[in-house]
Amino acid sequence: GVAVVLGFLYLTLLRFFAKCMVWTTVFAAMLSFIIGSAYTLYKAGFIKASDLAAASKDISGSASAGNDVTGALDSVDTGSMDVETWKIISYIVCVITIVFLMVIVFMWRKINIAAAIIQEASKAVKRMMMVITFPLTTVISVVCVFALWLYCFMGLYTAGEIKVKNMFADGANMTAIASSAGNKTNSATMSEIELNQFRDYMIAYWIFALLWLANFCMGVAIMTICGAFAEWYWTKGEPERLPVTKSLWRTVRYHLGSVAFGSLLIALVQFMRIILEYVDSKTKTLQEKNKGMKYLIILLKCVLACFEKCVKYLTRSAYIVIAIKGTNFCSAGFTVFGILTKHTKQVGITMTIAGFMMLLGKVVILAGCIVVGFIWLDTDKTATT
Repeated sequence: GVAVVLGFLYLTLLRFFAKCMVWTTVFAAMLSFIIGSAYTLYKAGFIKASDLAAASKDISGSASAGNDVTGALDSVDTGSMDVETWKIISYIVCVITIVFLMVIVFMWRKINIAAAIIQEASKAVKRMMMVITFPLTTVISVVCVFALWLYCFMGLYTAGEIKVKNMFADGANMTAIASSAGNKTNSATMSEIELNQFRDYMIAYWIFALLWLANFCMGVAIMTICGAFAEWYWTKGEPERLPVTKSLWRTVRYHLGSVAFGSLLIALVQFMRIILEYVDSKTKTLQEKNKGMKYLIILLKCVLACFEKCVKYLTRSAYIVIAIKGTNFCSAGFTVFGILTKHTKQVGITMTIAGFMMLLGKVVILAGCIVVGFIWLDTDKTATT
């Protein structure tokens, strides 16, 4: 309950103070990079503590501030890291800081546009409160699909034929065996399962089916939310009643084929990653002898992981175009490619800023729940220690 309340409050703040919150987050990140650069340069020996103390004194106008900075830096335990290691770290941090600063300087207009987009999105959530609770239905549907899948998987995993064998069919001395067992032999037969020769292939197919079904359920949810937001935007913030329900109906009526095709693409990439993990587990010994093969598998894992992210982003962006225009998946995919080609910078900035704001919201909600929970438990007189 506290998390839901804090979530609504955070969305309200984004609605009225989106630009302020975005720029505060950006400057806080910039300040963190600058402090990190100064610290790594100090540890690498490029600057001295006296220089930082003098700079701190100039800013604050107090001699005690410089002493505090010097003492804080000297009190930090750097472990066994040598100066050369700190130099490498300082180079990396300084480059990141410079790049981040250049992005802020040259992309400030696009950052403002990203803040405006986030502000509009928060308005849409306010007008369509069902968007917040709708993902719960997706979670329930995925859990039900997984439960049914697991039940069938157990049947596939034990697919085979039970055969009964006679322990003494080979003419063994039954008396000797019975005496060695303490004359307590109750049966001369033994049952065993002879697994089906196609079991592994059926399991592989069933794992792929799970990936496809799970992505299909999530695709329906994404398409539904995209349709609701599209209706809100194109009706100038005055959508009809039950926009989420109507968007779900449009998805089921017109766009299930597109969702199935998009989820198929994602499932194929994920299945390729599972196959690669299987190959990796079976070639551990060979990889220890051949380092080239080990690095090749690591490289393939990285490439497939990046490819999966690209496919997911393309698919979800295509869902947005489908929800707006009602086109098929392939034409929507080409439209997305055109948008990314023309507005690469704006899309990147918007996605980054939105990611920052969502992360900040999660941290705020989590911290708020922790504080409320601590106060509740600390003041509960019935609690036992």
